[in-house]
Amino acid sequence: FPSHDSGELVVGSDGDFKFVLGDEEIAQHVIFRLKTQNGDYLLEPGCGADLERFIGEPLNSTTAALVQNSVIGAITKDGLLFTPNVNVLQVPPNTILVVVEWLSSDTEKIAQVSSELDLRTGEVISRFGYR
Repeated sequence: FPSHDSGELVVGSDGDFKFVLGDEEIAQHVIFRLKTQNGDYLLEPGCGADLERFIGEPLNSTTAALVQNSVIGAITKDGLLFTPNVNVLQVPPNTILVVVEWLSSDTEKIAQVSSELDLRTGEVISRFGYR
């Protein structure tokens, strides 16, 4: 089901839920995995990126590399994305920015999910778009 950045379901003019396909569907799966901890989702207990484990860690290159490895593992392990480009940037004072990109099959552009991970609270805020 499509959702706004807030995670709300979208209802069409016919009163039924709207479904997404293509890049939007992939983006939803990427965002879900970034916000999920292993064991949280009973139907697929190992699908999360486990980003909560980085709460309280220092904002440095070691933490950024560990986050990057965790994200890559979560989005490639079952073929959701085969060759994503994953960049992790440090944003002082306490945020890691994760950018996941893939070649769109819908638009021939680069599809992009950007997610901010707050290392103090564990909150993940994500957006989807193209570049």
